[in-house]
Amino acid sequence: MLSPRSLVSSPTPQGLADHQAAQPALAELLELSDQGTLVVDDTLRALHINAAMCGLLGVAASDALTLAELDAQLGQRLPAHEPRRKPLQRLIYQLEKEGAAGWTTLRLVQPQLHIIQIKGQRMSNGHMAVFGRDVTQAEELDRRRHEFLSTAAHEIRSPLASVFGYAELLLKRSMAPAKQKELLGIIHRQSSLLVSLINELLDLSRIEARRGLDFNRQRCSLAALVDQSLDGWFMVGDPRTVKVLARHDDVSAWVDPDKTRQALVNLLSNAYKYSPQGGDIEMETLTKSLNDRLWAGICVRDFGMGMTTAQTERMFEKFYRANPSGPIPGTGLGMSLVKEITELQDGHVQVVSKPGVGTAVTLWFPARQDDAKT
Repeated sequence: MLSPRSLVSSPTPQGLADHQAAQPALAELLELSDQGTLVVDDTLRALHINAAMCGLLGVAASDALTLAELDAQLGQRLPAHEPRRKPLQRLIYQLEKEGAAGWTTLRLVQPQLHIIQIKGQRMSNGHMAVFGRDVTQAEELDRRRHEFLSTAAHEIRSPLASVFGYAELLLKRSMAPAKQKELLGIIHRQSSLLVSLINELLDLSRIEARRGLDFNRQRCSLAALVDQSLDGWFMVGDPRTVKVLARHDDVSAWVDPDKTRQALVNLLSNAYKYSPQGGDIEMETLTKSLNDRLWAGICVRDFGMGMTTAQTERMFEKFYRANPSGPIPGTGLGMSLVKEITELQDGHVQVVSKPGVGTAVTLWFPARQDDAKT
């Protein structure tokens, strides 16, 4: 860190003792701040730069730093086409003319993408104060929010357009009863998809916003979780039943039974939909030891279409569907919901899939050690 120098105008002899006592406290205060601070004198030499600003600019602390040297080091992190090759000096020139400058955004690309903002203020003693902050995470969250809203609007618009279009045909045209029934069937399917999409959007939004605060976690045996997920379960038009391979009645996890059931039902629905040619659907309870801790797992397995490695890596993305052009209905939100529910309960999701062989998805949760009988 640079040695702090005078940050205010020269004190009078009467105030010298107070000034000397206050100066270390002010320097310490600047160091404690998570906002970057740089003070420059009228010769464009850094009087003080705190650790936060060093981190933002990617510079090493030194007593000999000038504004030109800071800009030279900062410039190495800017994109090659970046026109603001001397952003700090440009800011200081603006301060000399106008006394203040609002936030300016800099996108640093070396050694990795980093987005910072700087602004400045001229001090009463003629020195210039530059402030900096890291907005990388905020910018990324904003980008994701816009991307999510754009995708959600598109996904909602598609079934809504079908419902509107076919309803308008029924209102304005006379047609045979068989054709009317066909169009009503399309309207019903698209309406069902729209309802599912909106419900899953609301569920996902609420869970992400609350971050598990509304989860009612309690001690639940693996067998009870399996039974609850299968209670009343059926897939319309599919006579298959789920084969339960193991129950582990003596192992339990600390989870919200309703939220966990919702995640398991999503997995069951996917298992049926993505094995359209038939084949067994299995649920199995598992245990494993990881990092000296017992884990309880519930696996849902199908022997259907399966996925490639690339598809598996993307399956938790919102609105991602491995086969969006096919006849299999879905919103692309189910697995995002499964992941959120599992991870907010200190668990993780394991996926094993192979094209033409099938997919096995296991929800792992920390188990109660005293429940495992060995």
